[in-house]
Amino acid sequence: MQSRNEQLSGAGKIDSGLLIQDASMILNGQVELAQAQLKSYSLNFAGAEGLLIPAKESVIGNLVVAQRLQKSHDSPRHNIQNAADYGAILFQVIAICAPFLIAYLVGDSWLVELEHKSILKNMPVNFFEKFTAHIKANLQLSAGLFLVFPAVALLLMGLVTGFGDWNYPTAFNLMNSVITMPSWLVGLLIALYSLAITIFMSVVAIWLNKLTKNFYATVLSIMTILVIVTFSQTLPLVLYLTPIPYLNIAYVYSGRFLLNDHLPVGWLTGMVMILIWSVAIFFILSRQGGARND
Repeated sequence: MQSRNEQLSGAGKIDSGLLIQDASMILNGQVELAQAQLKSYSLNFAGAEGLLIPAKESVIGNLVVAQRLQKSHDSPRHNIQNAADYGAILFQVIAICAPFLIAYLVGDSWLVELEHKSILKNMPVNFFEKFTAHIKANLQLSAGLFLVFPAVALLLMGLVTGFGDWNYPTAFNLMNSVITMPSWLVGLLIALYSLAITIFMSVVAIWLNKLTKNFYATVLSIMTILVIVTFSQTLPLVLYLTPIPYLNIAYVYSGRFLLNDHLPVGWLTGMVMILIWSVAIFFILSRQGGARND
């Protein structure tokens, strides 16, 4: 009952602060509400029946952002008004959608080599050069989709609606703990992580296409893994030494693995793991393809 009352008290302070436009009261209410919600998690929701409590990583994120704003004496963000506000939402959407878009983007990697091997069979073309050319092309497309286009769109939006505060704190799990970072840096790190996943999925797509020789089979295989990662609660714990748990960008940077006591990981761990496996798979493929021109 105490947890329920604490949450209702915090929510009441937020509503009162919004009514009288008091930033300090709003932040105090947000901190009190988040702390009460975390207490509900530790007590297995005892005394908080009937209350809708967000995911634990979301609660932690709200708490660290509110505490950061209290220390800097800044006002909390209430609604979407300018390019910075839209940018925060845009990169959250990219974090969720990017792996699925990348899977489709890289799905045909190396198929042209397989379909036209009669023409290229006896040509002394270096395997490494062909391989890197495929990855480079995919990286260029991915960079345009997740970095250049959003930057241009937000620039144009800023000219119309105003640029806003791009240093507004955003919750981010860089390594082992949820901290706050400027919103522009969070967007950049999400875009860089998307590029790392592009490298990994390009290598995997080349490997699968050499096995299946079919675009749809390759894309379906990758999409299936992404869906399992998105909805499975136990897979990250079992496969933590593989790149599979780190393919969901939103889970990695939000701290879901860390805060649910699955894995002590973050953005940096996921980036390193994905790149290591990309190099490992490339090494295997280069050993197979270096002696012959596929």
